[in-house]
Amino acid sequence: MSGRTVKRKGRTGPIREPAVAGIFYAAQENTLRGSLDLLGDAGQVSKGKERVVAVCVPHGGDTASGEVAASVYAQVGRARGAVIIGPRHTQGSSASIVCGGIWRTPLGKLPVFQELAEAIYKEADGILEKDSGGHRDEHSAEVQLPFLQRFVGIHWFVPVVLSDKDPLRVGELGRGIARALRASGENPLLVASVNLSSFEPLEDVRKKDETVIRALLGFDEEGFLKTVQRDAIPVCGVQVAAVVMTAARELGAGRSRLVSYRTSAQQIGFRDSVMGYAGIIWQ
Repeated sequence: MSGRTVKRKGRTGPIREPAVAGIFYAAQENTLRGSLDLLGDAGQVSKGKERVVAVCVPHGGDTASGEVAASVYAQVGRARGAVIIGPRHTQGSSASIVCGGIWRTPLGKLPVFQELAEAIYKEADGILEKDSGGHRDEHSAEVQLPFLQRFVGIHWFVPVVLSDKDPLRVGELGRGIARALRASGENPLLVASVNLSSFEPLEDVRKKDETVIRALLGFDEEGFLKTVQRDAIPVCGVQVAAVVMTAARELGAGRSRLVSYRTSAQQIGFRDSVMGYAGIIWQ
């Protein structure tokens, strides 16, 4: 691609209504604003705001994982936009991107940055498909939007969904995303929407998550993928994390830190079938 700046088109196109408002997060604007602010306080948010390249945040409901997500987003400096990459839970393409339209949340409308999405699609070199239908009922990107609107102040975004079941060329995709972002002249926040170990006893989850977090903090996407496969760790968003780590490193990130780690047992109480949630910053 050339080095020209990508310009954003106006707020036009079909509107995607929220698929999981009232389920994963509050459907009423005032209630949602209040719950997000409470989650930020509960996460003991730092008063300092930082410019970061990418984050890893969970995509559970606000009750289960919202505190972890809020603790990360509240430490991120303002950004005009975000590229959100999440795992696919519903029907659709193995790797897809939405290249237009507007998504509505209880906090307002957000346009998809069409030209940047098209640039990512082109640089992905056949890995991604344009499949807005595959995103219609998917929650992994949607649940991040209220946090990004409230804490980061984004005005646009690009959603990408990747399957965990179908092997992808994650290194190529990560490098392609980085090329598109560099050429665009924009500095959006890269978001990896990832849940760690899932539906196993608490102690097993904690042990496996310690290994996963170590790989995530080390920018070691190959080691991360090998570890998850070798130890059969049920991470939701395996390829998502690897792609974002690759892109973040290509974009100059060299430091990482764990902001928060919790399990669903701490929030909901069940210890026999637990999910792990980590909040990580790459900068």
